[in-house]
Amino acid sequence: MVQKKLSADDIRHLARLANLPLNDDEKTALAADLSAVLDYVDNLKVADIKGVEPTSHPTGITAALSADTPRPSLRYENGFFKTKGVFQE
Repeated sequence: MVQKKLSADDIRHLARLANLPLNDDEKTALAADLSAVLDYVDNLKVADIKGVEPTSHPTGITAALSADTPRPSLRYENGFFKTKGVFQE
C-alpha cells in the first residue's frame, strides 16, 4: 500500500476544526501518528472478508434490557419526593 503523509496544512486544518492549540512539535508528531493510522486503515481495506457475516455485537445479544412495566413511584410530600434514608445516625 502507498503510505499516506498528511501535510502541515492538513494538520493545521484538523487542529482548527478540533479547536486544538498545537505547537510545531505537536503538529509534527500528530502528522506522523495520523498518517500511521491512515496507513493501517488502508491495510484493512485489502483484508479478505469474503464469507464473513457482518456483526453488530460479538455475543449476539439483541436486547439485554428488562421489560418496561409500570410500578408505584416515590411518595411526594410537601413538595419533595420521600425516599429511604441514605445516612445512618
